[in-house]
Amino acid sequence: MPRECTICRHTARDTIDKWLLEKMPLRYLALEFQVSTGALQRHKKNHLLPFQPPEPAQAFQDYEETDFVRRQRAEEHARAQLPPIPTATDTV
Repeated sequence: MPRECTICRHTARDTIDKWLLEKMPLRYLALEFQVSTGALQRHKKNHLLPFQPPEPAQAFQDYEETDFVRRQRAEEHARAQLPPIPTATDTV
């Protein structure tokens, strides 16, 4: 039976994973968390999913759509709060 990954069992695994994704030097992580660089390499290769940021154009489009929807809702809310516009027949 293969050995269990020491990084997966580490109490600071979330921080280690975050720093691995941020490409922190393995020697620094090994010193900081009292683990071997080999364990970090194996964990990164076998257990850490590669981070894939969204395509810049798609991320921008998602933001624009969200921002557009937010503006539309704000405008609808503002219109609902305004009193009706008086017409010529209302003043007589």
